[in-house]
Amino acid sequence: MAGILHPASEDWHEEPLEQGVKLVLVQSGQYATFNPKHILRLWTHYDLPWQGRRWSVGGGVQVQSEYKVVSGGATLHQGGYALANLRVGYRIDKRWTAALNVSNVFDRRYYQSFSSLNWSNRYGDPVNAALTLRGTF
Repeated sequence: MAGILHPASEDWHEEPLEQGVKLVLVQSGQYATFNPKHILRLWTHYDLPWQGRRWSVGGGVQVQSEYKVVSGGATLHQGGYALANLRVGYRIDKRWTAALNVSNVFDRRYYQSFSSLNWSNRYGDPVNAALTLRGTF
Protein backbone atom coordinates (compact mmCIF):
# COMPACT_ATOMS: atom_id res chain seq x y z
CA MET A 1 0.00 0.00 0.00
CA ALA A 2 1.30 3.44 -0.87
CA GLY A 3 -0.15 6.84 -1.50
CA ILE A 4 -1.20 10.17 -0.09
CA LEU A 5 -2.59 9.94 3.44
CA HIS A 6 -5.05 12.82 3.20
CA PRO A 7 -6.47 14.25 -0.06
CA ALA A 8 -5.85 17.84 1.16
CA SER A 9 -2.15 17.11 1.78
CA GLU A 10 -0.01 16.18 -1.19
CA ASP A 11 3.09 16.60 0.99
CA TRP A 12 2.57 13.67 3.35
CA HIS A 13 3.07 10.19 1.92
CA GLU A 14 2.84 6.66 3.18
CA GLU A 15 5.70 4.63 1.75
CA PRO A 16 5.36 1.22 0.11
CA LEU A 17 7.17 -1.53 1.99
CA GLU A 18 9.33 -4.07 0.29
CA GLN A 19 7.39 -7.25 -0.06
CA GLY A 20 8.94 -9.99 2.03
CA VAL A 21 8.21 -13.63 2.46
CA LYS A 22 7.31 -14.82 5.93
CA LEU A 23 7.12 -18.57 6.35
CA VAL A 24 4.70 -19.54 9.07
CA LEU A 25 4.34 -23.19 9.96
CA VAL A 26 1.00 -24.03 11.49
CA GLN A 27 0.73 -27.01 13.79
CA SER A 28 -2.39 -27.75 15.82
CA GLY A 29 -3.64 -24.24 15.10
CA GLN A 30 -0.49 -22.58 16.52
CA TYR A 31 2.26 -20.53 14.87
CA ALA A 32 5.74 -22.01 14.88
CA THR A 33 7.47 -20.50 17.92
CA PHE A 34 10.67 -19.75 16.00
CA ASN A 35 8.84 -17.05 14.04
CA PRO A 36 7.31 -13.93 15.57
CA LYS A 37 3.54 -14.19 15.49
CA HIS A 38 3.08 -10.47 14.80
CA ILE A 39 5.19 -8.04 12.75
CA LEU A 40 4.27 -4.44 11.90
CA ARG A 41 6.36 -2.22 9.64
CA LEU A 42 5.24 1.36 9.02
CA TRP A 43 7.05 4.22 7.27
CA THR A 44 5.98 7.74 6.37
CA HIS A 45 7.60 10.88 5.01
CA TYR A 46 6.55 14.50 4.70
CA ASP A 47 7.68 17.08 2.13
CA LEU A 48 8.24 20.29 4.10
CA PRO A 49 6.34 23.31 2.69
CA TRP A 50 9.25 25.72 2.21
CA GLN A 51 12.14 26.21 -0.22
CA GLY A 52 10.12 24.69 -3.03
CA ARG A 53 9.47 21.50 -1.03
CA ARG A 54 13.12 20.51 -1.36
CA TRP A 55 13.36 19.26 2.24
CA SER A 56 11.60 16.17 3.54
CA VAL A 57 11.51 14.27 6.83
CA GLY A 58 10.44 10.73 7.52
CA GLY A 59 10.21 8.09 10.16
CA GLY A 60 9.36 4.47 10.57
CA VAL A 61 8.90 1.69 13.09
CA GLN A 62 9.21 -2.07 13.06
CA VAL A 63 7.44 -3.86 15.89
CA GLN A 64 7.42 -7.60 16.41
CA SER A 65 6.23 -10.03 19.04
CA GLU A 66 8.40 -12.48 20.96
CA TYR A 67 9.67 -15.74 19.58
CA LYS A 68 11.72 -18.65 20.87
CA VAL A 69 13.77 -21.61 19.70
CA VAL A 70 14.17 -24.87 21.59
CA SER A 71 17.60 -26.42 21.02
CA GLY A 72 19.14 -29.36 22.85
CA GLY A 73 16.97 -29.01 25.93
CA ALA A 74 17.52 -25.23 26.19
CA THR A 75 15.11 -22.51 25.11
CA LEU A 76 16.41 -19.36 23.42
CA HIS A 77 13.98 -16.48 23.85
CA GLN A 78 13.73 -13.11 22.09
CA GLY A 79 11.18 -10.81 23.68
CA GLY A 80 9.06 -8.51 21.58
CA TYR A 81 10.73 -5.28 20.49
CA ALA A 82 10.33 -2.12 18.44
CA LEU A 83 12.88 -0.32 16.27
CA ALA A 84 12.63 3.33 15.21
CA ASN A 85 14.19 4.85 12.08
CA LEU A 86 14.46 8.50 10.95
CA ARG A 87 15.25 10.23 7.67
CA VAL A 88 15.90 13.77 6.46
CA GLY A 89 16.25 14.44 2.75
CA TYR A 90 17.09 17.30 0.42
CA ARG A 91 16.29 17.52 -3.31
CA ILE A 92 19.32 19.28 -4.81
CA ASP A 93 17.78 19.59 -8.29
CA LYS A 94 15.58 17.54 -10.63
CA ARG A 95 18.20 14.78 -10.89
CA TRP A 96 19.95 14.67 -7.50
CA THR A 97 18.77 14.04 -3.94
CA ALA A 98 20.70 13.59 -0.71
CA ALA A 99 19.40 11.91 2.45
CA LEU A 100 20.54 11.02 5.94
CA ASN A 101 18.95 7.87 7.38
CA VAL A 102 19.39 6.82 11.01
CA SER A 103 18.35 3.26 11.87
CA ASN A 104 17.64 1.80 15.31
CA VAL A 105 17.58 5.33 16.75
CA PHE A 106 17.27 4.19 20.39
CA ASP A 107 20.07 1.60 19.99
CA ARG A 108 17.82 -1.33 20.91
CA ARG A 109 19.77 -4.57 21.42
CA TYR A 110 17.95 -7.51 19.87
CA TYR A 111 18.63 -10.78 18.11
CA GLN A 112 18.32 -10.57 14.34
CA SER A 113 18.17 -14.35 14.32
CA PHE A 114 19.02 -17.35 16.39
CA SER A 115 18.75 -21.06 15.77
CA SER A 116 20.68 -23.06 18.38
CA LEU A 117 22.99 -22.68 21.38
CA ASN A 118 26.15 -22.76 19.25
CA TRP A 119 25.19 -21.61 15.78
CA SER A 120 23.85 -18.60 13.90
CA ASN A 121 22.88 -16.35 16.82
CA ARG A 122 23.34 -12.77 15.64
CA TYR A 123 22.50 -9.45 17.19
CA GLY A 124 20.76 -6.94 14.96
CA ASP A 125 22.50 -3.75 13.88
CA PRO A 126 23.13 -1.13 16.57
CA VAL A 127 22.25 2.51 15.91
CA ASN A 128 23.74 3.49 12.55
CA ALA A 129 23.54 6.24 9.97
CA ALA A 130 23.86 6.34 6.19
CA LEU A 131 24.30 9.40 4.01
CA THR A 132 23.17 8.77 0.43
CA LEU A 133 23.40 10.72 -2.78
CA ARG A 134 21.04 9.54 -5.53
CA GLY A 135 20.99 10.58 -9.15
CA THR A 136 18.37 9.75 -11.76
CA PHE A 137 19.10 9.97 -15.47
